[in-house]
Amino acid sequence: MPIYDQGYESYDGIRTRAKRRWIPLWREEIRPYLKRRVFILLIVIALLPWLFLGVGLTFLHTQLGNADFAKELMSRLPPMDE
Repeated sequence: MPIYDQGYESYDGIRTRAKRRWIPLWREEIRPYLKRRVFILLIVIALLPWLFLGVGLTFLHTQLGNADFAKELMSRLPPMDE
């Protein structure tokens, strides 16, 4: 039966809480991927540049401040949006 021939019928079942609605998706789709070591390795590799730029450059800026050699070092690094 085509969709346009179907009438609207309200849902009469029990509606679960918002937090519990994600449990089947987590159980069936996300958790099996997280059990694979290759997937975890790829996630960690993908996060390394973000960790370096976010944490590393923030650390350098707070520790070195406005020193001249720090400004020169920061100018050589790729630009990062704030």
